[in-house]
Amino acid sequence: MSHKLQRILHGSLCQHYDLFQEVHLLFARNGIKVLVPDLSKIVGEIHGFMHLQNDISWNPRDHN
Repeated sequence: MSHKLQRILHGSLCQHYDLFQEVHLLFARNGIKVLVPDLSKIVGEIHGFMHLQNDISWNPRDHN
């Protein structure tokens, strides 16, 4: 499927992770590509920011 529309979801993953997942799926079903975030498993939290498994900026060795 060709993605004509591309969007970025922005907001608090910490507060609204379930809603992010719901909107991400809704967009995908309607041919809208979500560029970021690439929703995956939450692997950590620092100072109220969630880090996802597919987040290349997250290195768990740096946060032990």
